[in-house]
Amino acid sequence: MIKRLRRRRSRSYVRQWSDIVLEEVSAVARAITDRTGSAQTTSAAIWNMVMAGAAGNDDRGVIFGTDDTAVDISDYDLGAAIAEGTGAGQLQHQLTAFSAVSVAGDESSFTISRVAVNGSGSSITVKEIGLAFEASCVAGQKFFLAVRDVLSSSLAVPDGGAITAVYTIKVVV
Repeated sequence: MIKRLRRRRSRSYVRQWSDIVLEEVSAVARAITDRTGSAQTTSAAIWNMVMAGAAGNDDRGVIFGTDDTAVDISDYDLGAAIAEGTGAGQLQHQLTAFSAVSVAGDESSFTISRVAVNGSGSSITVKEIGLAFEASCVAGQKFFLAVRDVLSSSLAVPDGGAITAVYTIKVVV
């Protein structure tokens, strides 16, 4: 088992984050670019901004990738998202977990975390991590990128190993 803990501040919210938050607070449908690069018109619904990724699901929640291209505000997906599975270059995405809200002094926070297991038969180098969400659109449920972070140094996940990513969403008064 390889275990390394790296803590770094994420400053990589992409445009879709602002678009969906505005859609939610204004209850006005918006055109947002989905993870395939297609414009989707949202519908003001309670089924927006869902990040609860089930085990075996790589469409929403914490997602992993192998590209190290610099983050751009217009990114709509990871540069090279790692697909779900046990084939070459694939990871087995476990359940996306959420902590309870914690309040300490003037800070309020919660975490979004996920473990992904490498059963591919060879090492996989993770270079980027992101948060993806699902939203109701005129054309049905679609998936969008909210956050994309390129790691300062890549992390090789050996066959049989796992990687855990934890995002802390924090508000400070």
